[in-house]
Amino acid sequence: MKQIPTELVPAFFLACALAAVLVPRSASAESRLAYPPTRTVDAKDVLHEVTVPDPYRWLEDASSPEVRRGRRRTTTSPAGSSESSRPARGSSRG
Repeated sequence: MKQIPTELVPAFFLACALAAVLVPRSASAESRLAYPPTRTVDAKDVLHEVTVPDPYRWLEDASSPEVRRGRRRTTTSPAGSSESSRPARGSSRG
């Protein structure tokens, strides 16, 4: 493994410091995704004698009309593209 020449070490640290300062830490509140309101249910499971709430269990029924509507509404981006319009994994882009 090659070593970095000692005269380049200060430049390397300067580049790292600039990157740390210039790269944003987290997304602002405006740029975060806004999820649609979703109802919850009072469903619970008991796993190894521990009660675990599962308020979104109703979403597991993919054949439910309510779930289908919600999936259509959330998979379409504001630009009008959807997951189904992306090329399948492994397909050629040519």
